[in-house]
Amino acid sequence: MTLATLLLLLLLPTFGTSLPVTYQCPEVNDNNDDAEDAATDDANANNEKSKNTKKTGSWNTRTDYANLHDDILTNLTEYLKTFRDSEFDSNSFTYTDYKNSMRPFKSKYYPKYLKRNKEENKNENPTLYESAHGIGMNLLMTLEILKEEEGIEGVTVYGNEYIDTSTIKARHVLDSLQGVVANWERGMICTGDSTDLSSFVPEDSFDVVYTGYISPMINPLELTLSQDENYAWYRTLCEATDDENDYIYWRNVAQQIQNDWFGKWVGEMVRIAKPGGAVIVEQIAVPYCECYIDWGGVPQSFWKETLQNNTYGWDVDPDSLVIELDTMYVKRYHVVMEKNKKKDVDVEAEEEVAS
Repeated sequence: MTLATLLLLLLLPTFGTSLPVTYQCPEVNDNNDDAEDAATDDANANNEKSKNTKKTGSWNTRTDYANLHDDILTNLTEYLKTFRDSEFDSNSFTYTDYKNSMRPFKSKYYPKYLKRNKEENKNENPTLYESAHGIGMNLLMTLEILKEEEGIEGVTVYGNEYIDTSTIKARHVLDSLQGVVANWERGMICTGDSTDLSSFVPEDSFDVVYTGYISPMINPLELTLSQDENYAWYRTLCEATDDENDYIYWRNVAQQIQNDWFGKWVGEMVRIAKPGGAVIVEQIAVPYCECYIDWGGVPQSFWKETLQNNTYGWDVDPDSLVIELDTMYVKRYHVVMEKNKKKDVDVEAEEEVAS
């Protein structure tokens, strides 16, 4: 860390004497240079990964994105001049492109829940949690939009990422840019599996819990083929005709595994959201069979059916479900849900007597 960055951090304002939510992160070695070098070479370093996903090949992730952490520490001034027009999240869109496309959605749904906390708890910062935060750029973007559109600052941010080195980078991103583009407070930024945070993240804790993207099961059937052969096989399943019963069976099995993956991930987001808080999933891809140029996901119907049938036990108000189409990616969409509010003890007692 440069002297200028250190001085900046020392001079930044704080928004309270203690964090709204406290817990202990699993240990991460912030000084593990070898691990950071390895992450630069790992084409998957910026995405949440399933321990259960077996695949060969790699994502086409660019070294520039993996090295954002180093740029921020070595030359913060230069970085602030260039990062908005640099490639965002390993695709052809820039940070500014992506921010502009997400601005209407984020400014429409996030402020309601953060402002409500401020109104109800005047001495406590509103809380924002990102599941699978990568190196922190979506969090940064969200905080910028909140300030620019609604004047919201002083949010305490939390999150988790599956890869240690991305967690390290996210901490540096948030610490280095705090006060430069907006004021916030960094809470716990931890390494953890988004489908199971129960060992350290408490339930009923955050005003808004969101994820910028649920990384799908790219190879749900765990085929032991080359990457090209994998895609060819799944495409064969997708194009199966009505009389090809075996292919149809395995296509349905693959999609059910994908559905269960999403169900488990979102279930954990619901668990840690406050009663009445928002659970937001951005950039949801449709099933691979509906869009070969994307990585796979779940159909829009998945959400309503899941809530109606209580498939995964999400503690969510079914009437709160909102689905909006994305404006940048083909066939992607966003989901907003509200966790059920806790009933008053007296009301619960009256309902039990009545029943």
